This record gives sequence, C-alpha cells and structure tokens, in this order.
Amino acid sequence: MTATDPVPTAAAIAARTAALEAAYRRVEEASMRGLPVHNPALRVEALGLQPWDLTAAGLGAGLLGVVVTPWCMNVVLLPADPAAWDALAEGEKHDLALPCGSISFTAGRLEGVGPLLTASLFSPMQDFADHEGAVITARFALADLLNQPPAEAPPPEARRRRTEGPPPKAAVDLSRRAALGMGRAPRGRGPR
Repeated sequence: MTATDPVPTAAAIAARTAALEAAYRRVEEASMRGLPVHNPALRVEALGLQPWDLTAAGLGAGLLGVVVTPWCMNVVLLPADPAAWDALAEGEKHDLALPCGSISFTAGRLEGVGPLLTASLFSPMQDFADHEGAVITARFALADLLNQPPAEAPPPEARRRRTEGPPPKAAVDLSRRAALGMGRAPRGRGPR
C-alpha cells in the first residue's frame, strides 16, 4: 500500500468478501443455475482475500483472492475503495505483475461489489467432484500466485561431436611383434 492508502482492516476485508460472495450468488440464481456449465456439487466461496498493492499499475490499494463458483474459479482483484476504479472499462485487459509472473486480468463490474479485475483459473468446473476439492485447488492456486517460481536448472551442456576432419584412426600397434607379423592368428584360422 502507499502512504496515502490505508491497509484495509480485517472487518473491511470480511465485508468485501461477503459482498463478493453475495454478488456471485445473485449471478448464480439469475443466470447460471441449470446451465450445462453449472456444477451443482459446488457453491460460491471467496477465499484468501488479502491486501495487495496495485500502485505500480496505477490502481492503488486492492484486495487479492480467489473465488470458487459452480461455473468458474477466478483470481479476483478488488479495489480497497470501489470509487477508485470507476474509470475501468468493462472488458479492458490489464497485465499485472504478481510474484509468480505476469497475469492478464479482465475488468468487469458486479452489482453490489462494483469494479473488479478477474483472471480465470478454471472454467467450467465439471472436473471437480466436490466443493472441498475445489477449495483445496483454489488455496494451492493462490499460494502459487503469491510465490516466485523455483529457479529453473540450467539445461545440460550439449556434448560436442566431432564434425570436422577425417574420422579418428584406430590405434596402431607399433611393437616389434606386430612389425614381424607375430601375435596375429594365421588367416582363416581362429585362436585355439
């Protein structure tokens, strides 16, 4: 957060979480229930909303979390103050840097929440057998977003192949026995 943006209190985060869940439940009731993409084993739940500094992107203080619904799982960014993002146009794309790397978010609006940015993790949600599995996946996804990826090991060094010049010669036996023809089996006969 910046010096002018207060860190949202636990009560403010809880209120924004409740508003987000209520807004997605209204969407579910109004337009999603009964559609083929709706997984009835799941319910709406917002997870892990926490303060997130979006000053570098010109968006000020925000909240970052994941929302699980019966039709999608999204990373969600909410403004700490909804009025601060009034200028965001729906459908506008924003590439934002997270510890895991750059993520492309889409601006939208939800009644009762106001402006928000979302990035899809899963859609549809038919591969989830139960809500608990979806929540576990959401928690792991959020943890992955907030951690830098492990450093990649350098690729193994390529072996050099000899590509120029004649092929290597077989070792030549320069001993006296070899010079006198001794030590070789006579032609046509193998060793006894």
